[in-house]
Amino acid sequence: NAASITDRFDAIIIDEGQDFRPEWIAALEVLLDPQGPRRLLMVADPLQAIYGSSWTAPVGVPSTVLSLNVRSSAAVSRRVEDLGGVAPNPDAPEGPAVRRVVAQPADAIAAVRTELGRLRTEFDIPPSHIAVLARHRELRDQLIDSDMPVRLMRWDDQEDGVVICETIHRAKGLERLAVIVVAVDAEASKELEYVGSSRAILHLTVINA
Repeated sequence: NAASITDRFDAIIIDEGQDFRPEWIAALEVLLDPQGPRRLLMVADPLQAIYGSSWTAPVGVPSTVLSLNVRSSAAVSRRVEDLGGVAPNPDAPEGPAVRRVVAQPADAIAAVRTELGRLRTEFDIPPSHIAVLARHRELRDQLIDSDMPVRLMRWDDQEDGVVICETIHRAKGLERLAVIVVAVDAEASKELEYVGSSRAILHLTVINA
C-alpha cells in the first residue's frame, strides 16, 4: 500500500523499538522522502523485549546508550538496576524506599487495596498519578471489579481522577508517580518485574508471593 500513501517524511521516530521486527522498519523507510534527509531514529530498551526474541541494534548505524536512569528516584532506580537496568542518576532525589509486600494470590486484592489507601492518605497522591500493573489480564480484571478506595480502570477506558490498572505488557511506555506491581504467580518473571518497576517515578510497591 506504500504507493497509495501520498505523504512522505523527512524523519521518522520509532519508540519501543525493541518490539519492531526488521520488516516493519523496512516498511517505514519506504515513507521517507527520497529528496529529504531520510532520518530514522529508534529508541529501544533491550530488557523490554518481552514479545519474542532478544533485540540488538541494527548493524552499521550510529548509536548511543543511555547510561543513567533519568526517570526514577534513586531508591526506585537501584531496584531497577538490580533487575538489569542502568545506574541511578546521581542527581536524583533518594525518594521513599521500595516496598515489597508478600501475598498469596487470594490475598492480592486486599494487598492492593491497602497500598492504594496508603498512597492516598500518607502521601496524598492523586489517583491519576498512580498505576496498578498486574501480571495477567485475569488479575487485572479482578482488581478493576473489586471494591477499592479509588476507581480502577483500563488504559482504554481511562478518565480523570481514576487509577490506571493494566497488565504489565500493556504498561510499556507508561510512567506514573506511584506504581504498584502485582505479580503473585508461583513463577516469578524478572523481565516483567523490570518492565513494571521501571514505570515508577517516585513510589514503587511490588506485591508478590
